Order: sequence, then C-alpha cells, then structure tokens
Amino acid sequence: MGATSVIDEMRDIMPSKGVIIHEYRTHGTCSGLDPVQYFGVVRELYERVKVPESLAASGARQSLSSGEIESAFAAANPWLKPEMMSVSCRGENLLDVRICFSRDLFPRACGANEDETRLCRSSRIAVPPAVPGSP
Repeated sequence: MGATSVIDEMRDIMPSKGVIIHEYRTHGTCSGLDPVQYFGVVRELYERVKVPESLAASGARQSLSSGEIESAFAAANPWLKPEMMSVSCRGENLLDVRICFSRDLFPRACGANEDETRLCRSSRIAVPPAVPGSP
C-alpha cells in the first residue's frame, strides 16, 4: 500500500493530509512501525473510544468546560478515567480530546506533555456540531 493509499484510508478519522503526515512524522517514526502498521494501530485505538452521544447527536454548537467534556467521555467509556484524557483547544475552540495509551495499547494516565493547563487555557470550550456520518 502506497503513501497515498494510507492517507486516503485515514481521511475518515483525520481531518487532512497534512495532519496525517504530521502525525506519522511526529509519532509514527519513533514507534518502529511502518505507516501501514502505525495507522492500523491508530484506527484500532480510535475505534475503542466511543464518542459521547451528548456530543455526537448534537446538531448545535455547545459551550462546555474541559471537565464536562471529559465527564461525557468517561460516561460513554467506563474504562476511561479523567487522568487518561486531555482536552486541547485553540482559543475557545475545541481542537481535540486526547486519550492516552501505553505502548502495549492499554489506557494509561497521560504524561506531563498532555498537561491540560498548557493545552487549553479557556474555561469554556466551543464544541462544534457533529459532522453527519462521523462516528
């Protein structure tokens, strides 16, 4: 499978070609996995996490705290604890919800590089409406 195929396969869960390439260059290259293997693991982990119905079903923009977002994810994924998540934003807009896993692919507490006080300083975060057809 060529690089273009790998990128095309990830477009349903990652927003752009640039993000996909960045993720592999930043995280995949040090994993020891080739792109096909790395993105296979990314997809497996993505499919383990259920997006909360309260966020997925909403057709309107919501304004939530990082704690409210984490609580929604914990309610939808009973195995998930607050210390295993980190919410990042750009200004007041949600950038992503990060779920931390160990190298053996089990959930774990996030490290210092996922410090939420650094990743999102806003007390209220604008969560966009769900995209139709997204998981």
